[in-house]
Amino acid sequence: MHLYFDLDGTLFETKPVITATVRAFLSQTGRPYPGDEAVLSFVGRPMDVFMRGITGAPSVSEEEVGLFCAIEFDLVRKTGRLFDGTESALRALKEDGHALYVLSNGYIDYIEVVLQSTGARGLFDAIYTATYSPSKAHRLREVLPPGASAAFIGDTVDDLLAARQNSLPHIAARYGYGGADAFDAASYLAASPRDIPAIVRRLCGRP
Repeated sequence: MHLYFDLDGTLFETKPVITATVRAFLSQTGRPYPGDEAVLSFVGRPMDVFMRGITGAPSVSEEEVGLFCAIEFDLVRKTGRLFDGTESALRALKEDGHALYVLSNGYIDYIEVVLQSTGARGLFDAIYTATYSPSKAHRLREVLPPGASAAFIGDTVDDLLAARQNSLPHIAARYGYGGADAFDAASYLAASPRDIPAIVRRLCGRP
């Protein structure tokens, strides 16, 4: 089976890094911090949506995006970590013969930094960004092999829609930041990354 994973809030425990990054960025650019809950509500969204959301500005300059990314990459390298149980779950899925991919709204450089810093890059067959696509669903449609058996694993409504619009089962990462809108309509719920291999085995009709 082809398994497509969201990154933030699904594989990567984003909260410590993103809240520290936003605090530092807003402090350096003279803007108020909107609070952790507001910041987390934009995690997993396309970068332009995220930046407008945390700043409250109608647009953000390329220079400011560059500053934000520099702060974030530094913190990812120093403190970034996967959710507990993620690496063992991914290894179990590989051992079961599945192909693993990351499909994120984040920039490709960000995806690479996270996966390299956490030691997970070698577990994935390919990584994809939806940054330059109309939607995550559209990007998934572009990379999904025709007729492939597949599923999408993620914590946000964007992930749910990516699965639905491509007629795939959606495994909701309930431990992430997506909230009830993403979780209540999911095909399957994973309370922890450790739940994912068993759910995939059920999808494949295996015990």
